[in-house]
Amino acid sequence: MRKLEVKDLKDFNINIVNLKEGTHQYDFIIEDSFFKNFDHSLTDKGSLKIDLTLEKTSNVIAANFHIEGFVELICDRSLEAYEYNLKSDRKILFKFSESEQESNDEIIFLHPAVHEYNFSTLCYEFIMLEIPFKKLHPKYQDEEEWEDGERLIYSSETASEEIEEKEENKSDSEAVDPRWEALKKLSNNKEN
Repeated sequence: MRKLEVKDLKDFNINIVNLKEGTHQYDFIIEDSFFKNFDHSLTDKGSLKIDLTLEKTSNVIAANFHIEGFVELICDRSLEAYEYNLKSDRKILFKFSESEQESNDEIIFLHPAVHEYNFSTLCYEFIMLEIPFKKLHPKYQDEEEWEDGERLIYSSETASEEIEEKEENKSDSEAVDPRWEALKKLSNNKEN
């Protein structure tokens, strides 16, 4: 097992050609300096541990990432910084191929002449995929949020009360509205 506190993105280089068939374990400790290497990052602070397990066979390497720790985010509502805990498991396959093939979200094709692979970009992308689109400080999780004129409820108790209230108001308004009664009479007259 190789444990690294990442000081430079070169620390993510792994010589994949010289790996023997079998399982290989790498641990990376990521701190604030890691995020400064990527432009327009969603965060620039965090503390994470990445356990990378490489399972090599004759022509495929399965890379399993277990990511755990926190990143610092800025609340969209209050602009306060807060720690967002994240935990993720991701997998990607590396296949060796003489011909050029386009990689996708599940498979990365490598030419057999590639001796070393830098895993920093994959680690970064997997961390960014865990950051929520809407960043809300935990102290606002049980409060109401307005969006497009509708009230979103974060507390499950108040959410059920809100739904019941809307249903009551809906049934009351349907029973009282005289326009619906007039339309029903017109429809009944046409059918007769």
